[in-house]
Amino acid sequence: MPYEVEPIDATDPVCGMEADPDQAHDVGLEAEHAGHLFVFCSEACLEAFKADPARYAKAEEPAI
Repeated sequence: MPYEVEPIDATDPVCGMEADPDQAHDVGLEAEHAGHLFVFCSEACLEAFKADPARYAKAEEPAI
């Protein structure tokens, strides 16, 4: 039986890439804004979010 990867259910709000919430938590690539926790694929995306969270934290974006 081939190995099946579990789907990742979080999206980086800055670049749109999938981000693993557990891994993001483990390496500090997460930020809270307006009561929602957002996860990121890289330090660059995290820093971009922190610089202008309102730009990226849209109501239609799924937050975990």
